[in-house]
Amino acid sequence: MRRSRPLVRLLRLCLLVGLVAGLVAAGAFALTSVAIAQKGKGGGKTIPSGPGWIAFADEGIISVMNPDGTGRFAVAAPNPDPVFGPVNRKPVWSPPFSDGTLHLLFFDIECEGESCFGVLKVVQVFPKFGVPAAIAGLKGGFISYAWSPVVAPLGGGFDAARLAFQDGSVIRIEDLIYDHVTGTFMVNSLLEPVIIDGRPANSHYAQPSFSPDGKWLALWRIPISGLVRTDQIWLASADGLVQRPLLADDGVFYGWPAWSPDGSQLAFISNRHDRKTNEVYVADLDQDLKVTAITCVTNSPGKFEYDPTWSPDGLQIGYYRATTGTVGKVLPTGEQFTLGFGLFPDWSPVDLPPLP
Repeated sequence: MRRSRPLVRLLRLCLLVGLVAGLVAAGAFALTSVAIAQKGKGGGKTIPSGPGWIAFADEGIISVMNPDGTGRFAVAAPNPDPVFGPVNRKPVWSPPFSDGTLHLLFFDIECEGESCFGVLKVVQVFPKFGVPAAIAGLKGGFISYAWSPVVAPLGGGFDAARLAFQDGSVIRIEDLIYDHVTGTFMVNSLLEPVIIDGRPANSHYAQPSFSPDGKWLALWRIPISGLVRTDQIWLASADGLVQRPLLADDGVFYGWPAWSPDGSQLAFISNRHDRKTNEVYVADLDQDLKVTAITCVTNSPGKFEYDPTWSPDGLQIGYYRATTGTVGKVLPTGEQFTLGFGLFPDWSPVDLPPLP
């Protein structure tokens, strides 16, 4: 959808005000980073590594790094916002496709003359670095987004994939086709998108996270209005027919869900133990996707952590701290390490050779 520059400025201002209001309600602030920390340093301790790479945003650049903070490498530079200039935008890993490639998805803005419009772009990251290209035929708001882990080879050098994204107040799921030869993605126009709408319950959904089998999404459910914000985590079936609460308590913040690689756990952000901070929690799930136990896995009073992401072996969880603009991770032992400046981390779904 193309918009005039004055309208873009108004929309960007409304988006910024809404984002700041939501983060202030959750207790977050200081969202920008200004430098890159020393590589491989974590409070004087050697940082243990792990499988795969971590993608992140810093100073408007999409980059990847090893799980110990070393090997930082820039892979894409999204266009500056026409109002705010360089803006950090979340990178999201694709599942592995049948040709062995991995890609990163991110939001970008394209302008033609006085008209600007949002696009989702994909850049190949493995086994080689490619050039970002927009997903053909995809339209929407693109506030937050997630790949389904399930890829279906179609034969003839094509794969089918699914993408969920926040489009205004709803979650839209689109079916995509990936072309091995050109390395590009397009919407499958033969299939209708699935719409998951929380507005009948006076809420909207954000931050979709697919279950490993692609059948369910965990969603951050945000009230549209009300004197007291009660952010919750809900589950929705990928066909859009079922919606139900998973984590919901009056006056408690729940958000930023992230499904574990084996589907048995869900990481999320909450202030359930301390209303003055947000920390990373993990909920254990049974076969009926009911919560059986909840554990706070970080101990970070006043640090305000967000955006948890699992290592491909399910043993480590990455996150970022809004108060310092840094990416960190926590081990099964409870040890926490700072990996350097950055926001919106996303861990690759499979192991990868270390970056030099």
